[in-house]
Amino acid sequence: MNSFISLISKKKINHILRLEKENKCNYKELINNYLVIKSNTIKKFEKDKGLFESNNLVIFIEGVILNLKSLFLEYKFDNLETLIEGMYFKDGEKFFNRFRGSFCGLIYDKRDGRTIVFTNHIGDKQVFFYEHEDFIVVSSNIDNINRFLKDNNVKITLNENAAYELLTYGFMTGSNTLIKEISKLEAGTYIKFNEKLEIYRYHKFTNELIKDITEDEAIDRIDILFRNAVKMEFEKDLEYGYKHLCNLSGGLDSRMINCVARDLGYDNILNITYCKNNYLDELIAKQISTDLGNEFLFKSLDDVSFIYDIDDVVRKNGAMSCYSALTGGKNFFETINFSRYGLNHTGQLGDVVIGTFCTKAKHLKPINILGTYSNILIDKLDKKHLNKYESEEIYQFYTRGFTGCLNSHSLTQEFTEVSSPFLDIDLMEFCLSINPEMRINHNLYIKWIMKKYPNASKYKWEKIDGKIYTNKKLLKIKSKIKRSIISIINGQSEFYNMNPFEYWYKTNINMSRFMDKYFKDNIEKLNNNKELKEDAIKMYNTADAREKTQVLTLLAFLKVF
Repeated sequence: MNSFISLISKKKINHILRLEKENKCNYKELINNYLVIKSNTIKKFEKDKGLFESNNLVIFIEGVILNLKSLFLEYKFDNLETLIEGMYFKDGEKFFNRFRGSFCGLIYDKRDGRTIVFTNHIGDKQVFFYEHEDFIVVSSNIDNINRFLKDNNVKITLNENAAYELLTYGFMTGSNTLIKEISKLEAGTYIKFNEKLEIYRYHKFTNELIKDITEDEAIDRIDILFRNAVKMEFEKDLEYGYKHLCNLSGGLDSRMINCVARDLGYDNILNITYCKNNYLDELIAKQISTDLGNEFLFKSLDDVSFIYDIDDVVRKNGAMSCYSALTGGKNFFETINFSRYGLNHTGQLGDVVIGTFCTKAKHLKPINILGTYSNILIDKLDKKHLNKYESEEIYQFYTRGFTGCLNSHSLTQEFTEVSSPFLDIDLMEFCLSINPEMRINHNLYIKWIMKKYPNASKYKWEKIDGKIYTNKKLLKIKSKIKRSIISIINGQSEFYNMNPFEYWYKTNINMSRFMDKYFKDNIEKLNNNKELKEDAIKMYNTADAREKTQVLTLLAFLKVF
């Protein structure tokens, strides 16, 4: 498994720290009296990552740095080790704020024993940690730290608050994990460890609005920033001689990446799509890909094989989100020869970056829990965590966006690095500074498409089952009628859907038997948590199929860990 683990100690190390070598990964380690680093990293983008030691520093960096070439030119270095050392000494311990992409890392300063551990601005390169008075253990994977704790006879306990978050949100917020003793490093933050562990924020998204900007000015600026973001990603592929691998669906986000990439002159693009057979996502994506002249690869999810991967998925992602939300991506990626392809280019969060998470055309303070997969147990959640966010939109980004949606990246990173141009920091910061009156209901998004890329508007938009320039109210009525007719014909209200879990559960006897048996076989693992067990039983027996998989994710975690 692609992962790393490190132990940093004030005293001479005498603890067991394991990381098995993986055949498909490059294994590296560094061991001295006060520091151990062990890593397995996928054999891709190798000039963007590494483990180095100089007279003053130990440097570990993992992931992909999209603006690495421009940083080489700016700082006048030609390799990663000297660049990071130069930036650290010139810019200080927050030097990685200049990086763009999906990355995490560690700096150990031999001069004073100070250690810096960081994740990227959006936290999709996950870092977990365990704190002891004499040392810290950090890793990209909860299972690694869990094994360390067991090997060294440290008792672990279930975090019930995190369990209720998993059963409502479908993921965990903030620094929560399902093990009380293990925490997650939040997006845009870093650890400093010397005499004690301290956490600092180096980047924060805000809603500080730009005044007096017109729609045309906003569209022109969005277009420049988006094109720059697409170019950075695709140039990174070419830097390593890779072809391009791009998700494509019936939505707006993925089509805009593909259309803009083609407009910028990039070719050798393979589009991948996975959903229910003959659903709009497949049909629309196939049409777009054909017209763009891209290769096209589709995987049907109707065999629901991803449902049976529960133990493997939970072991790899630590149950940081509901395992079924990964919708078959892992199974699909296992069929692709990634040696030929670079980044997995996705449209993650595009609809809420250029669109918005706002429920009203203004910024509101978060007072209610939003963005949940299930509300059956929502009263069990504490609302105190809402107070740390300045607005409803920022709260949604840091919870549903970064810790929810982007959790799927942890499994993609088993195969290749993943990136979305909508997650470019400069683009995100600009969009969040635009008044939500312009952005709400995809208004600015649609105007951007119509002004800059009108050809992208000739295809249906899956969300409304129609084209973006037609009457939306009429389209919604037509779409509702169409979905109702198809559902009646097929006898299930959820048949017409990208991932019709309820339909599959009711019509696929193997799936329902597997889920029900898994629940029955593992529910006793909550015997030490009486109230939580009662709530899990209540939820499983009353919930729809997708919500049932939230309960199964919790039970799988207890089984596996």
